[in-house]
Amino acid sequence: MFIKLLKNVGKEAARAFVTRENVQSIKKYAGSGVAVRSACFHAISANEMDLKTPLPDIEYVVYYAEKNALSHYNMWNPVFSKRPGTHASIFRLSAGWWSVNDDPHVYPISTMAQIEPLLNRMPNLKAVFYPANNGANMQVVRNTDLTHVFLGHGDSNKASSANKCFRLYDEVWVAGQAHRDRFDRVSGDYSALKFPIVGQPWMQDWFKSLPKYGLEERNQWGYFPTWRGYYANTNYSSLDIIKGIAAVAQESLGDTAAGFLKLHPWSTNADVKAVSRVVEAHKPPQITKTIDENGEALSAPEVGLFLPDQGTQLRDILKKPLRFVVCDISAAVTECLFINVPIFLYYPQPPALVADDFEERNAFCYLYRNVDELKALLKQVIVDGDDYLAEERAQAMNYRVDLEKTANGQFFKELDRLPKIKG
Repeated sequence: MFIKLLKNVGKEAARAFVTRENVQSIKKYAGSGVAVRSACFHAISANEMDLKTPLPDIEYVVYYAEKNALSHYNMWNPVFSKRPGTHASIFRLSAGWWSVNDDPHVYPISTMAQIEPLLNRMPNLKAVFYPANNGANMQVVRNTDLTHVFLGHGDSNKASSANKCFRLYDEVWVAGQAHRDRFDRVSGDYSALKFPIVGQPWMQDWFKSLPKYGLEERNQWGYFPTWRGYYANTNYSSLDIIKGIAAVAQESLGDTAAGFLKLHPWSTNADVKAVSRVVEAHKPPQITKTIDENGEALSAPEVGLFLPDQGTQLRDILKKPLRFVVCDISAAVTECLFINVPIFLYYPQPPALVADDFEERNAFCYLYRNVDELKALLKQVIVDGDDYLAEERAQAMNYRVDLEKTANGQFFKELDRLPKIKG
């Protein structure tokens, strides 16, 4: 009905009707279908192209050009928001923008022609930040009067985290020395880039509030697979063997264990449905409610497998009493180091391309290639208690993430260092 109305009144009238101020009302009236979302995105971005109001307080722009940008926004926006009013977020696609369009500092951009008018309203803009490599990044990188910074969120050992695409930028901000060293080991000349180490600023407050558990309390585990990627040679995912992984992981902790299967935010609907079926197959029998001395029902313990919502942050799962984690090659491995539990890392097989020094670089993880290898490792490390890589994990932590720079706010010191080139 809403889309039919917009078509009937014409493009110009639709632009006048759909505004930043009434998009929330449109959501309530017309729903959140793709057509509604897209119509609002294009109308508002076109309207705001004509605005001339200066935005003198904006010094930094974060550019979200990927389809699944919301996970990166949820990671970085709280960090930049610690400098209230000094940053703006640009969304190039409607999918990510739709959930955050009530934020006055979020700007939708639907065409390349809309970029310059918006940036020109920011006379004190110093830098544009990019949380992901994307072809649309070049539409902004071509502005030579700005500093362009790629935001690394932890070396993942994937080919995509160190390659010649990064020569687009002036600087690559990294979590720790590990990401710097990756660039020393891949082909290409990166001498023109700066690699400031800033830690993981979004983990700063979280780490301070991390619960402490005794070993006897840790009867849960986490599974953090990566998405399948776009190409077979960069598919590092273990999702094809998820059924076996879930079975042997649960078995290692017993009947009262709980497993949390947190999928990558970019996982396909087909993979989400497949994992949902695995979770359903491990559904425990109905637990009888326990009553306390006052006659109140006590909350039932978490037992069985759980599939958290796609919007759940990995660090929310890491706050649980996890005994171990099962991971794929991704930045999730780095975040898991914060809780210092055994990490079982999938070793992808051809045609997936892994670095020649993959085993050396992940010597703090228990590597497995198939379910049988994982089962044997779980027996030794978890059931029999032989966690022989505990010391290696502690050493790997500060190599991958500089904890001191995370704690002392090095990210904001680097923000202050950036010069104003524009104008």
